[in-house]
Parts: sequence; structure tokens; C-alpha cells
Amino acid sequence: MDAVCGVRRMILRLAVVGGLLALINGPFGQGAGAQEGGADIAARWCANCHATGVNQQRRAQDTAPTFDDIGRRLSTGQIEATLTAPHDPMRGIDLTRQQIATMVEFIKNRGQ
Repeated sequence: MDAVCGVRRMILRLAVVGGLLALINGPFGQGAGAQEGGADIAARWCANCHATGVNQQRRAQDTAPTFDDIGRRLSTGQIEATLTAPHDPMRGIDLTRQQIATMVEFIKNRGQ
């Protein structure tokens, strides 16, 4: 009986640790997943004005900086602030915190 309880406790601990690791890796440890998710979000919300691809210089509006430029010039905090409180003509954009974190990582990776 003690061996069964010990195994159950170990499984429970592993589940808790796994859940904590998933939370920690959420918006900050996405790696390739952020690139895919970021590309999807960018295609939906950003590509009409910004050049969103790697080394893509063509953009719909000459006044909108490329993601490459934004990733090089702005800090992570500045990008996050811009996406959290969008300005004209970005007022219609409504991103979740997860989507903002994904986009910050995606844009910063463009500027490398």
C-alpha cells in the first residue's frame, strides 16, 4: 500500500512540475511556435501597412516601418507598449496578452 501511495505522490509531483514548466514557457519560451503564431497574427493585423517578413522591404504604406526596423530600433518594452495601447491607425487591433507576447518575440526576431 505504501508503494502505491508513493507512486501516486510521484506522479502528482511530476504533473505539478510539468504544469509549472508549461506556464513558465508560455509567452516567453515559444521559439519556433512564436514565429508561426507571430506570422499568422502579422498577416491578419499588420501586413496591410507593415512589411512583416524577414528582409521584406515592400510595404503597403510608406509611413509604416518594417518589422525589421521596429525589431532593431525599439526595445521589447516599447513594442509591448505600442501593441497594448494601439495608436492611429492601429486602433482597431485588439490582441490578448498572449498574442502581444508572441508578436513582441516575433518582431524582435525580425530585427536580428
